[in-house]
Amino acid sequence: MIKIMRRRCFALILSLMLVLSSTAFAFETEMVSEVDFGEYGQQAYQYLQYIDKHLPDRDSDGGKNTLEAQQWIISELMRAGYTDDQIQLQDFTFENEDEDEITTQNIIVTLPGQSASQIIVGAHYDGTGTGDNGSGTALLLETACRLVKGDKLKETLAFAFFGAEENDTDGSAAYAAAMSDKEVANTAFMINMDSIICGDFCYLYGGVADFKKERVVDTDAFEKVYAISQRLGLGLHLIPWTFDDPAPGFDTPDYPSPSVGDWSDHISFAERGIQYVYIEASNWDIPGPDKQYDGDSETADVGRIMHTKNDTLSKIEKFFPGRALYHLQVFSLLINTVLTEK
Repeated sequence: MIKIMRRRCFALILSLMLVLSSTAFAFETEMVSEVDFGEYGQQAYQYLQYIDKHLPDRDSDGGKNTLEAQQWIISELMRAGYTDDQIQLQDFTFENEDEDEITTQNIIVTLPGQSASQIIVGAHYDGTGTGDNGSGTALLLETACRLVKGDKLKETLAFAFFGAEENDTDGSAAYAAAMSDKEVANTAFMINMDSIICGDFCYLYGGVADFKKERVVDTDAFEKVYAISQRLGLGLHLIPWTFDDPAPGFDTPDYPSPSVGDWSDHISFAERGIQYVYIEASNWDIPGPDKQYDGDSETADVGRIMHTKNDTLSKIEKFFPGRALYHLQVFSLLINTVLTEK
């Protein structure tokens, strides 16, 4: 009887440990109230689930799911109503770490508007993570598939699924380099979606830092989108560090708000004089691994998710239940409102 009781006690303790371990890393996500998201973000989350399960290795340098990911994106676009002449595969070549030349593709989808003015909406589909950047791919695909079914919009939209972002942003660089001067002049701004579900807070970036004059310029597009986000009550965050208020221990901010670094697909467009708006989830209030206040840690409780074994949907949901869907809802409502406002 004593042995039986001991076994039962051990079993009870073990079960409690399992319950506690399953919730030990469940951290709350900042959420706004009184916002009706409707169906926004729901389809993106379903796409994210598919990417996580079926297309985990989308590395442009020989990823086993890269071609399959391209085919899946194109099939979903065509199922939503796009035609062959609206979808373009843009070849480009880059060098990998071994200096081998690799050819891969951007997927460019055009939704004609009422004018020649265009907005480029982009996300890189390459990578091996669900957050980076299965999340941006999923939201871009939802947005493209939603808007093809509606009325013709004011601006023409170019949805760009970039390859090789993880290789020095070579895909978006190839896209921007191929634009004519006329196309550049007719581009209102570019929206970049990268790593939007894991970080603690939803951020919006834009503008170019002028360190000599200690100011941030080319912020018209950012200001327009940020004003819409405030009107919608989405509670988006900005980088907190400015020229007047740099991060602790720094005389000058590395990334003065609302601008950001050059590590994602917006940079090649900014270098051609095209304003950008960049959405991301991160945490700029804490120092990163290099003690810089650069958003690199992503989360206060778990640290960096991207480029780690934790960048899977199951791990993200374990650490932050509901965060992935919520962030997709926030950014989906924002981007769709921006693109459809008259």
